[in-house]
Amino acid sequence: MLSNDSYKGLDMHAYVEVNVVAQAKNRQTIEYLKEDIKAIKEQNMLAAALDMEEEETDEDEDLDEDTELRLKMKALGL
Repeated sequence: MLSNDSYKGLDMHAYVEVNVVAQAKNRQTIEYLKEDIKAIKEQNMLAAALDMEEEETDEDEDLDEDTELRLKMKALGL
């Protein structure tokens, strides 16, 4: 049962039936290349590096945005 909590139609209720299947019949399975999987993992490592750098710079709140950006770029080797 779905309830509408908005101002207009506050007391409205609607019943919905949904058939759930484990996998769609018309969906194609995508086979990823090893190079693509490697690129995805590298992107995650890049995001982790940014997160680590962000945690380190959070301690120094007196840094302005320019200095913080320079430190992030330096950590990435740019």
